[in-house]
Amino acid sequence: MIGEKTLKPYKACEGSDAGEILRQPVTYKEVYAILRDSSGKGKDISEVQKLWRASSLGCAALRMEVTEKAADGTVVVDSIHQAISLSFESVDKYFEIPTGYAEVTPSQWTEALYNAHPERFAEPPTLNPGPDANYKIMHDAIGKPGAFNIH
Repeated sequence: MIGEKTLKPYKACEGSDAGEILRQPVTYKEVYAILRDSSGKGKDISEVQKLWRASSLGCAALRMEVTEKAADGTVVVDSIHQAISLSFESVDKYFEIPTGYAEVTPSQWTEALYNAHPERFAEPPTLNPGPDANYKIMHDAIGKPGAFNIH
């Protein structure tokens, strides 16, 4: 039997309520930008993005319209991206630990990369315990309440 879960957004997307797209409530927001001409010839482009985003999907844009215009008003980009369907599937496969997996310290990982491809990676340093010490501190804190609170 397939169960249905309701996704609850961490936070609401910026913008005003704008109905639904694909049965997902969306907000609408316009974003304006000037794309500066790095050549110094004064050929800046003005851009308007119209976004319909779904809070329940991490503020993913289900519709986006982009218009870019040159200083003389000539349209150089006019595009519409629209989601046409949504499907949800289990993400458990992304959290499976593969057979043969081994947890290693940063220095062990660096050494393994160098040993496998010495032509592509620098020889690992031997006297810098910093990354391994930081790794151990963070690893030992996993699962402890409040271990990663930022104040």
